[in-house]
This record gives sequence, structure tokens and C-alpha cells, in this order.
Amino acid sequence: MLRPIRALLPLALLAALAGCSTQDSAPPTTIHLDVRAQAPEEPVEERVPLGSEVTLEVSSDVDGLLHVHGFDEELTLTAGETTEKTFKASMSGAFEIETHDPDAVWIKLVVS
Repeated sequence: MLRPIRALLPLALLAALAGCSTQDSAPPTTIHLDVRAQAPEEPVEERVPLGSEVTLEVSSDVDGLLHVHGFDEELTLTAGETTEKTFKASMSGAFEIETHDPDAVWIKLVVS
């Protein structure tokens, strides 16, 4: 009776390893953004793997707030300074990264 179980053990281990998501092994990503008083006409598209750790590195020449929609992340921007925020891209989809002053979408973050 033990023999069939022993024969299936390697298959069970292989299935368990195959079930591991690439979400856990996605490489970290850093996105650099320069926020200026003049808003962009179109947002830049940035693609990151699902499950990756994303660091936003934002320099700004205006004071304000930057929002990462869907992830409920915010960065307080101070003119002349660089601010960083790290979060996990735990949901797939397209998400806007925007400011309200100036009123602009700077990045379309695509997580897949």
C-alpha cells in the first residue's frame, strides 16, 4: 500500500512547485518620474510584473500630492525634492498615477 503513495510523492511535489506563482519571484521595479508645473499631454505607460515590488522615485518642481489609483498609495511632493514610495503590485490591471495640481495623469501603470 505504501508503494503507490511513494510513487505519487514526486508528482505531488512537482505539482506544488508548478503551482507557485511567478508573483512571488517577480523582480523589483523602480519608476522615475519628474513632476513639473507643465502637465504632460499623454501619460507614459509603464509595465510591471504582477507581484513585483514597485518603487516610485518622484522629483518635483511643485508642491502637491501624487496618487496611485487602485493601490491607494499617495506621495507628498515638495518642490525641489525627490520622494520615494514602495508598494507591491498585487493586482493586475491598468492604474493611473496622477496629481491634482497640476491636474494630470503622469503614468499609466500596467500590471500583468
